[in-house]
Amino acid sequence: MGSSLWATILYRPLFNLLLLIYKTLNAESIGWAVIVLIIAIRLLLWPLFSKSVQYQKIMQQIQPELKEIQKKFKGNLEAQGKATMEVYHRYKLHPASYFLLILVQIPVFVGLAGTFYNIKDHITSWPYSSIHLESVPNLSFLGIDLAAPNLLLLIIALSLQFLQSLLIATPSQRKSLTILIAPLIIGFVLHSLPSAFFLYWGVTSLFSIVQQEILRVGESKTAPEKAT
Repeated sequence: MGSSLWATILYRPLFNLLLLIYKTLNAESIGWAVIVLIIAIRLLLWPLFSKSVQYQKIMQQIQPELKEIQKKFKGNLEAQGKATMEVYHRYKLHPASYFLLILVQIPVFVGLAGTFYNIKDHITSWPYSSIHLESVPNLSFLGIDLAAPNLLLLIIALSLQFLQSLLIATPSQRKSLTILIAPLIIGFVLHSLPSAFFLYWGVTSLFSIVQQEILRVGESKTAPEKAT
């Protein structure tokens, strides 16, 4: 029941949007439609992503203050919480709004993942009657069968995910093995999925890397120059 509900309200509409893009572009492979769909959705979510990145950077900056509060008010949770909220207020941070930003993005990413899972079966069972395709969409992309697992595409997606993690990590996090182990564990768990999912994962990570660099350059240009 639950899975059919998600398919009806989320997976299937996204999948048909993918088919519509494929048809409109008259693409040689559905892989190009996958890339266009991901980029379009990420552009729509750009403001939310930007706010999330900004929040994370400020949180990294205030970590020393938060740790000092924990030491100062150790054992006094009420005073610790009050002092923490004062820091949030000073930096104009609203934790609830940050989690709301994340929650808004989750259904979209989960929907995309569900759309590409078992894509071969979806090709014949999910299209709306209003979308008329002259033939079954080509699932071969640059010689890769998007309906089957592909080790090369998985390695590329893992590498891009690792690079993205490095860019947003703090210096202490970069020294931790967790930043390397996490993508490897995810890759091991998901290695048997269709490579359409790896294409989605890789393009999403690459877009995030470019987006983070654009935001970083923009911040460096607007930041006030230090007095010499």
